[in-house]
Amino acid sequence: MNNPTPAADTAVLTRLTHECADAVFSGNALWLAARLSHDFVRSNADASRWDRATFLKQAPFREGFKKVEVDDIRVRLFGASAIVHSRANCTAGDGQSSMGRYTHVWVQSPATPGGWQCVSEDVSRAPVNEVLAPT
Repeated sequence: MNNPTPAADTAVLTRLTHECADAVFSGNALWLAARLSHDFVRSNADASRWDRATFLKQAPFREGFKKVEVDDIRVRLFGASAIVHSRANCTAGDGQSSMGRYTHVWVQSPATPGGWQCVSEDVSRAPVNEVLAPT
């Protein structure tokens, strides 16, 4: 499946990045399940690794955030695959803020809503109240 232009793919992947963060924050496991590959793997900031089933069970609400905003999204296209880098700005229930970097690997998949399927996620986190500047 090919979109007509790289700009169209970039727009879709940017939207999917926002939707993915919203799905994790809101606990929308159905949205996540529809877009994660069966062999999906997440590498966490604590060096643990989750398979798809663990991610779907653990990810929603795990961090206890009351607000998550995603910005600094950078999409790198490689034919039918893409690497998407983003920054998440999080506010915990106690008002403390933190930030993290997320890297998602997507592959085109005609059977997946949005035409892309996430195969991998890597997470890094900054300490509470530390600012991560765009690079």
